[in-house]
Amino acid sequence: MADQLRRGFKAEAERLSIEVRREISLDARSPLDCVALCKALGVPVVSVPEVVDSGASLNSVRVLLSPTAKFSALTVAAGTKRLIAYNPKHPAGRRANSLAHEISHILLEHPLLPALGEGGCRLWNSVLEQELIGRRERCWYRARAHSNGCTPTAQ
Repeated sequence: MADQLRRGFKAEAERLSIEVRREISLDARSPLDCVALCKALGVPVVSVPEVVDSGASLNSVRVLLSPTAKFSALTVAAGTKRLIAYNPKHPAGRRANSLAHEISHILLEHPLLPALGEGGCRLWNSVLEQELIGRRERCWYRARAHSNGCTPTAQ
């Protein structure tokens, strides 16, 4: 996985950040309330157990919330609508980080991909994830994936 972003990405992301903050009346230095941003974007935020009300199976919820899953959050799509589901068992700081990560996927208009591949391995597009996480986190993801026998996709 390369540790280099595509040319112009950082400037593009900075402009987007300023534009989004302006739309919700925040200056560049004010703290960002991700739940308020989701509300402004029309993106509901729910805990994983709440997605059962929308048709998710109880078994899927149990798998996502099992201690070995290490699941944080995901974005669900229905047409052009989005919903973010998070793990309520995680501490508030981790939930906030996970929510910011998922919002970034939405704002950057990343295509949604299946979450799991063959054998239950977590799928992720290394190029898209590189835009959202720092070098240290990329090393952690890589080590965790390889220890589980999984490899990232490069699309």
